[in-house]
Amino acid sequence: MVSSMRCFARRIFVEPAVISTGKCLQVRQDQLAPETHFVNHVSTVELNSHLKQLVKTGFLNDARLLFNKMPQRDEISWANMISGYVNTFQAPEALSLFSTMFVKSELQLDPFVLSLALKACGLSMNICYGELLHGCSIKSGLINSVFVGSSLLDMYTKIGKIDKGCRVFEQMPVRNIVSWTAIITGLVHAGYHAEGLIYFSEMWRSKVECDAYAYAIVLKACADSSSLNHGKAIHTQALKKGLNESSFVANSLSTMYNKCGKLDYGLHLFATMKTRDVVSWTTIITTYVQMGQENNAIEAFRRMKDSSVSPNEYTFAAIISGCANLARVDYGEQLHSHVICLGLVDYVLHGLHIWL
Repeated sequence: MVSSMRCFARRIFVEPAVISTGKCLQVRQDQLAPETHFVNHVSTVELNSHLKQLVKTGFLNDARLLFNKMPQRDEISWANMISGYVNTFQAPEALSLFSTMFVKSELQLDPFVLSLALKACGLSMNICYGELLHGCSIKSGLINSVFVGSSLLDMYTKIGKIDKGCRVFEQMPVRNIVSWTAIITGLVHAGYHAEGLIYFSEMWRSKVECDAYAYAIVLKACADSSSLNHGKAIHTQALKKGLNESSFVANSLSTMYNKCGKLDYGLHLFATMKTRDVVSWTTIITTYVQMGQENNAIEAFRRMKDSSVSPNEYTFAAIISGCANLARVDYGEQLHSHVICLGLVDYVLHGLHIWL
């Protein structure tokens, strides 16, 4: 089985490897050649520990240099390096390294590493490579892994293949919170809000323990579809679970009530938040502007700055809109200068387009 799988992989990954650009790239062997001056007596376990630390702390180039010099690499070595590229959104590097691992090494395909490669496909919108990996997962039997299945459906929904993502989900023998959240997120982000709510209801009936992110994404579905009754019911569930204090959930609740026209509810939630991030402040500023309380919006912006929370492009878009409503040219000019200094002009213009 392993031999046939490796031959299959050699055909699809090396002859030639398909990377996110859609062009044919050969695996670069020079990147993997160990240097002669490397200290060979250091164990692979120790090197893996150091490699993991370099990746974790963001020294990815140093990690790659160490990886290249390692005289022996096991599954952990490859997984650490590939995850580093995936987590820093360097999908082509991740896929290239994955191809080399699977074809050139004697290691067997691992569910965790395969799930990383699928995530890289989703990040780079590489449907061609992703479908090849789907075939590999079926041929190897790894399709039954909850990690692989979850990553596969997440990849399909990110690429826009919602039907395929749903089919993968329905065929999964085991589902966990990651699987459920992935399918709900994919549906909601694609605009299928009602379907996302249906899947959330099924997850709830399946007795799966929901986390803060699951609540946040389903509240987004309620907000975008103005489903106030569903939103209130989910708010009640979150309160019972004690998840309403999570910044993810609190911000989503505030946004949901605002979009459903219950602006006072959103203001009350903001007042009771223990932790306020840029999303919290931007939401409250936007709410004040929508209510015609631009002076309160400006005051909230000042309080945000005093609390050492840095505004983003959407914050600036909201407060600039408020200044325009008040014809506060002086304050608007100050904000404009601030935006220029931060290099956010284009982003703020984009934010204004969305906000308006």
